[in-house]
Amino acid sequence: MKKNTKVEKCDGKMNMQQLTNKLLRNLKFSILFVALMLPATIAQAQSSRSASLSYDWRGALANALKTDENVLAHQQKLKQAQKAQKVSISYEAVPRMLLSGEGGGAFAKVDKNNDTEKSTSSFSPYLDVALEVEQKIADGGERKAELREKRIAVAIARATLRNAEQKSITQALKRYIDLRYRALLYRAQQREQMIRQQNLKIASKNDTIPVWEKWNIQQDAQQGQNALLESRKNLDISRGNFVATFRFLPKIDELTRVDLPLELIPRTFEESLQIAQRANPAYLVETQKAQNSTNEILKARSKGLPKISMVAEGRYRYNPLPERFHDQSNQELLAYAGLRINWQLADTFRLRGLVKTARAGANVAERERGLFASKHREKIAEIWNNLVSLSAQYTAQQNFGRNNAILIFSMREAVNKELEGGKGENDNITSTRAVELEAQFIKTQVQFLNTERELISAYVDLLGEIGLLDRATLNI
Repeated sequence: MKKNTKVEKCDGKMNMQQLTNKLLRNLKFSILFVALMLPATIAQAQSSRSASLSYDWRGALANALKTDENVLAHQQKLKQAQKAQKVSISYEAVPRMLLSGEGGGAFAKVDKNNDTEKSTSSFSPYLDVALEVEQKIADGGERKAELREKRIAVAIARATLRNAEQKSITQALKRYIDLRYRALLYRAQQREQMIRQQNLKIASKNDTIPVWEKWNIQQDAQQGQNALLESRKNLDISRGNFVATFRFLPKIDELTRVDLPLELIPRTFEESLQIAQRANPAYLVETQKAQNSTNEILKARSKGLPKISMVAEGRYRYNPLPERFHDQSNQELLAYAGLRINWQLADTFRLRGLVKTARAGANVAERERGLFASKHREKIAEIWNNLVSLSAQYTAQQNFGRNNAILIFSMREAVNKELEGGKGENDNITSTRAVELEAQFIKTQVQFLNTERELISAYVDLLGEIGLLDRATLNI
């Protein structure tokens, strides 16, 4: 029996050792599998994150609004104003309830005979509890003015949020446009510089070209190189501004053209002013402030009007020591209901001062609203004049570029015939002249891209000033 027991123990140890080795082997395979799959999982997560980032201008604006701290702060302020309005409304509907009480111990000492020192003393608890319920019926318009003040506060918070969103959209759109066009400009200037370098090589090998013309070609190539470096610097600045606004690295090739809804753009300056007066959130904020100052006059007047409330009170008193000292307790239960009228009559001069102060504040608010409207009108006029000038410049450059493209095409045909050994229609056309003209054409394209960028930015500024650059109008 002992030998069998030893054999069983050895077999059990071998089985445990085999099981342990098997578990360790499986654990090694699991670790190896995780190590092999981890880079692929990380790459897949990064690719899915980059795929979730939209490079379309509407999707990019939606991402920018989600991460804008100023917009998020104004969203919280709007929620706070809405909660304050709900609390104020509920306070008006629910009656005021006041529970008061007093308790303690009562000590009394009564002399039985004034001639002797014999006396009787006692210590007993006492209690006095009262419950009062008050419902306001008329307060001279004070509560109505407070509710109106809360409602105006919500309107101001909502308009301020729209104004913050509009500023964020304006800045983000301009940076989006700036980066896209800076990239196009840099590519066009790279091509322009390649053509200038080609022209410089042709001029250096041609001995018939005068020295002064070769010097001009060399200076032109150097200026093009400096312009290319400046364009590269502007492109890097635009890329940094894009990352600061949209919080992700851009793929410039995937940025789309900003096609603003043409139906939003007003046709005349007067139409721009009319839209701004009803749609610009900053203008609405000033209007609400003026209304709130008028509401302060009503609040000041309400302080001098009578306040009427319906009151009901119940009181319970327990005093074990009545007027005459004896063993019986004294309990009392009172209940009554009625009207309470408060009318402040002796503070007339102070109330008049409050009304005058509130009226002066309303006049100041109205003046500030007029001043804001005047400055806003001047700003819209400045943007509109710039927009008209850029539109005319854009049309002229577009026509010039079209005509220049036709001329370049004919020049290329002439140069190709000359290179093939044939004779062109104009024998005085040289290769350097054709290349220089093509470089000038690309330079015209660069100017056209700059004008187009400034024109679209001017449209963004105009829509932002009149109040049509928000989530609803842009379908964000």
